[in-house]
Amino acid sequence: MYTRRSLLLCLAASAPLALAQKKKAGKPPEIEVMECSVKRQADLIVLDGRIKNLTDHPIKELVILFDFLSPEQKVITTKRGGLDGELLGPGEDGEFHSQIEPPARATHFQVSFEDGGGKYLRATNTGPFPIE
Repeated sequence: MYTRRSLLLCLAASAPLALAQKKKAGKPPEIEVMECSVKRQADLIVLDGRIKNLTDHPIKELVILFDFLSPEQKVITTKRGGLDGELLGPGEDGEFHSQIEPPARATHFQVSFEDGGGKYLRATNTGPFPIE
């Protein structure tokens, strides 16, 4: 009886882990970050990058979310940007270029994406990247 209870507890404890792994391996990414850099220039931070649409449909009005991170890797602030162009076709590359005032204490950044309707898009190679 004691062994059966231990087995049930063990199985119950491992179920969330198995579910998390299954979710993680679920759907493929929709966006690939191919290049990304941030440089300090005078009183600004210059953001440049190149991404690719991995889906079989166009993405309209892509929004790029830049999370700026503290030395402890905590989000300090999030800035929004977009692509050079309103439509990113299937399999196409797109570029982004932005300039912002530097957030205090920011040492790294990471990116995430939404479509024009606010839907989160899965992505790969999103950082964190160092601010040079």
